[in-house]
Amino acid sequence: MDFFKKIWRDSVWSQVIAGIIVAWITAIITKFTQDIFLVLTILSTIVIIGAIIYNWMQNKNNGFTFVYEGNAVNLGMGGSKKGIQIHSFQARMQSKFQKPIKNFNGYVQSEITNESFPIFMYVDGRHIRPEKTNGIPAKALFTIVAMFTGEDPNEANSFLTPGEFLSTIGGYTLHLNADGKDFSFHFPITKVERQIEQFRKKVQPISKPQVTEKK
Repeated sequence: MDFFKKIWRDSVWSQVIAGIIVAWITAIITKFTQDIFLVLTILSTIVIIGAIIYNWMQNKNNGFTFVYEGNAVNLGMGGSKKGIQIHSFQARMQSKFQKPIKNFNGYVQSEITNESFPIFMYVDGRHIRPEKTNGIPAKALFTIVAMFTGEDPNEANSFLTPGEFLSTIGGYTLHLNADGKDFSFHFPITKVERQIEQFRKKVQPISKPQVTEKK
């Protein structure tokens, strides 16, 4: 069941599956009728219902939005002579609630091991657990961090290589709870790989051929 959930959540595979379903339904309908108008009417109805369901699922997460400044990267990464180092999930977010959130908490969960990593909030130059804050004001911006190494972000010094991260964490899901309401945001492994490659090109640019002087 988890395998099918991962495929359905993937942005590419979900579209492939949707296309197969529509084609399958079309084949069944045309087997019983050659009325093109009827076929198009049924297919249009299916598309409309699908759009309504999709929007409903999207609205389950509309309590928060991600605020990206520059590149849309949620992995906390660094680069050194040893290569790329991945240490955390990090996000700048905004509450869409009209009222303050009194109780807030959350965690990031690996889709490979199901291991969870608690979130911290960045407040006054330090990362603290959400329960130690006064909550989130209405419409407020805030920053969260979850350490994939399991460390306190204020004292962290460990990291994972891209290979270690993809084999032990892979894709992951951010789970948030705001005053008893649950929200989840999935980051499939395809998106994770793109973010790692994007960062790799930034810190390790491909050198262009150039003319040099003989020594």
